[in-house]
Amino acid sequence: MISKPKAVLAALIPFLLSASPDVPIQVSHDLDAAKIRFIDKLDHGWIDLYPEDDCNNGINLIRDRTTLVDALKSFAEEKPKRVDMIDPPDATDWTVVENSFKAGQTINLGMGRQRFRHCLGGVSFVAAPSTQYEVTLFEQPPGKCTANVTILTVKDGAVHRTPLRDRRRVICKSAN
Repeated sequence: MISKPKAVLAALIPFLLSASPDVPIQVSHDLDAAKIRFIDKLDHGWIDLYPEDDCNNGINLIRDRTTLVDALKSFAEEKPKRVDMIDPPDATDWTVVENSFKAGQTINLGMGRQRFRHCLGGVSFVAAPSTQYEVTLFEQPPGKCTANVTILTVKDGAVHRTPLRDRRRVICKSAN
């Protein structure tokens, strides 16, 4: 016989896993889609994706790995999203999430650290067609969140990461 707490948890898992908010920009599976890998190198870091012109109504791409939802997803054996990018990470690494987006859109990202909501930052760039990006969140100097944005390419059989030069801080219409 299953205990009452386990029965409640088992009943909640499908509901919590099915609740997926709408992505605030257009996802694409076309051949010219821009693919982006998001990597959290912080302890208790998070990365949010916002609409092109607003920093409200975004969605969380990576969150503190100790949250209940991640625990439930692990319990249900769900894996983090992957889109067949260059230099694939471990398929079970929850600190890495990938997605593909319609090219030409502005990618607005907010980031920070869960504990005490400090180390807040953001980055924005326009996704080019058929380009693969890697956005890595880290803290440097202490207390300041930073994201490296690199373009992934393969040359002579080796993976190259070239820093994206055309990026800017997130400036939100909602903040004006």
